[in-house]
Amino acid sequence: MCFAVAAWTLLAASSDRYLRRSRLVKYRSLSTVQTARRLLMIISTVCILSYTEVLYFYQASVPNFSVACYPQSFSRRLYNDWMLIMFNTIIPSFSMANFGSLTIRNIRSGVIYSIKRCDFPNDIVNHNLRLRRNDGNISRMLLIQKCTLSALIAIADRFNYV
Repeated sequence: MCFAVAAWTLLAASSDRYLRRSRLVKYRSLSTVQTARRLLMIISTVCILSYTEVLYFYQASVPNFSVACYPQSFSRRLYNDWMLIMFNTIIPSFSMANFGSLTIRNIRSGVIYSIKRCDFPNDIVNHNLRLRRNDGNISRMLLIQKCTLSALIAIADRFNYV
């Protein structure tokens, strides 16, 4: 369940990044600490509720089996496996990619004002150079976020076979 909460909170961070970079004030106003707290409570509740089906689908301590929990039927095991794959990996991964590309699009479509040629102190020039590299930094951050989620998926998958 911790993996599901981690994946969905990464998705919430990605959506918050999109909301903060939006040109519409309506969307930017949704990006608050109070909204993040509510979203974290909703994520935790939904993750707990999504795992309650395991209590119904699995029978604990079946005699003559080496596995501690065994599914009651093949169809229930198949349903449970697919729900966990969709809920833990596929939906958060594609949603993060979607919000990341929307964030990059919001930054690219921002209004760029031309600046008259004049001599600036080094601090202002360096600041403008950092702002121009923002698109590359966000792309790199999206890639790192996706790689982190993929690594978490691989680690969780390995622990399932142990």
